[in-house]
Amino acid sequence: MQPIRCLHQKLLHQESLRYVSALAGGGHLLDLPGTITATRPDVRITTDYVVRGDGARLELVSDLIDAGILRLEIQEMFPFDRAPDALARMLAKHVRGKIAIRIR
Repeated sequence: MQPIRCLHQKLLHQESLRYVSALAGGGHLLDLPGTITATRPDVRITTDYVVRGDGARLELVSDLIDAGILRLEIQEMFPFDRAPDALARMLAKHVRGKIAIRIR
């Protein structure tokens, strides 16, 4: 197995601690919930990541999608009235891609 160089995690505290040890030296962990307490001197752990609106970055992402370089995989689309089913599918942890809810 190849060492992991970059990891974005949104798991609960107990589950996520093992990811710190899985990272390769020089790796980077983006801890969205800010629950990681483990440290390693050769791994960068970011716990204060905040998403902000940025038109230039959004335009870059849009260009990457249009060019076919970046693609979003939607596993399943649910109508709004089936939102509880969408949540159940996501919680079942057998999702590859995104679960989307159609509003209209």
